[in-house]
Amino acid sequence: MDHPEDVSTPLAAGMPKAMFTRRAALGLAGLSVGAIVALTVGNTPAQADSEPTWGHPLNPRGTVSSGFRTAERPTHDGIDFWNNIAGSRVNDPIYSVADGYVSFSGSSGDYGNLVIVTHADGWSSRYAHTPSGAILAVGTSVSRGTQIANIGSTGNAQGPHLHLEILTGSTWVDPQPRVENAPLPGEATAESNESWYEEMAVIVSSSTDSYNGIWLAAPGYWHMFTGEEWTQFNAHGLREGMTVVTPVNDRDFDVIRDIYTQASAI
Repeated sequence: MDHPEDVSTPLAAGMPKAMFTRRAALGLAGLSVGAIVALTVGNTPAQADSEPTWGHPLNPRGTVSSGFRTAERPTHDGIDFWNNIAGSRVNDPIYSVADGYVSFSGSSGDYGNLVIVTHADGWSSRYAHTPSGAILAVGTSVSRGTQIANIGSTGNAQGPHLHLEILTGSTWVDPQPRVENAPLPGEATAESNESWYEEMAVIVSSSTDSYNGIWLAAPGYWHMFTGEEWTQFNAHGLREGMTVVTPVNDRDFDVIRDIYTQASAI
């Protein structure tokens, strides 16, 4: 994977660390992350601005233990929160990730007791392995952050966990960039009323002693490209107009990473 050549080095160029704040980082960007993620993951519709306002399905915030269609599990059409900590243990609450209504609750093969919430514009979310399905009647309207079910282990599950899927129409998309850093149940959205993935992004291209690769960075989002993702990213012209930040040493890399991973959408 070749590193991009048109790079800028804000830290190396003498910008004081204190000035390289979240807002300064946002000012470097040149492209909406909604469009970037759409083509990076390959399954997301291009019209990211039509998506619901997403929230996190657990509280406290869960950790993703199994990702979407990984090399090890290419048919895994969702993500798992399975870490046996508060927020992801048996009978812990599951919350709707967006406004909508409960459209299905019942047994569904490997899903076990499945809950489906239908959202606007053809979007839906699925919550699998619950103990007994939805705690609300089918047809009940819900808001982002409404409790709809509990963590369980029904169906094809080796232990209690939440398996979450998000679909647009009949197409599965990766839930992780949508919900992993989204507001917790009860938290307000960003003041801008824009989802975190609609903020601005930069490319981080690093060849330091400890960090060799290319990352996509946005407020609250940090993703290392695979070779295939980087190829597709360039093939779709998504790199055009983006700022490329090149840390000159490990410390610079750590500072840049911390800025983005600790930030939230403004």
